[in-house]
Amino acid sequence: MQQKTLLIILAVVLLCCCLLIAGAGLIFYLRGYSIGGGSGLEPLMINANDLPSGWESAEHYYSLPYREGTSAVRNDVFQYSHPGTNDLLYLSHEIFLYPSEVAAADGYQSLHDEEIDGVLPAKPVDFTFAPGNPADQFDKFCTEGSSPEGYFCIFVQSHGKYVIELRAMFDNNALTAAQVDEVLRRLDARLP
Repeated sequence: MQQKTLLIILAVVLLCCCLLIAGAGLIFYLRGYSIGGGSGLEPLMINANDLPSGWESAEHYYSLPYREGTSAVRNDVFQYSHPGTNDLLYLSHEIFLYPSEVAAADGYQSLHDEEIDGVLPAKPVDFTFAPGNPADQFDKFCTEGSSPEGYFCIFVQSHGKYVIELRAMFDNNALTAAQVDEVLRRLDARLP
């Protein structure tokens, strides 16, 4: 029994290594992933009209967006690949719907503690976005992206029963900080 378990673990590790080598280190995304009633969240999600030309809906995703206590979850990812480089730029938008505002406040705090209060060194970026509803909680964290000129930013917002997370890997060429600001405004305006 132990030998069979060890072989299964070894096979999974080998498969993961092969996928990493074959994918040349790229992140894989799943387009439009939903859990629970997450498909009802689709009108609130990022879409191609929110982004400059050249961005497209990603085909694969690397993880399942799940948070304890949610009643519905939706995830959409858009990517942009620079011709001739290995840089993969992306925006990952997740909405977590909780059964109550109290549960959402707890979910926001948990996500904030995990994502915003990180251990990576911060990299200042000039964003002007603020939620339209002054009662919303909002915070952001940016660090260096896949190259020194790039950025990786996480934005977390709580809005009633919703907790929203936007992850952005951008370079100020294919997508600028001002354009990320505009994406945040558009997504905020869709919230009920």
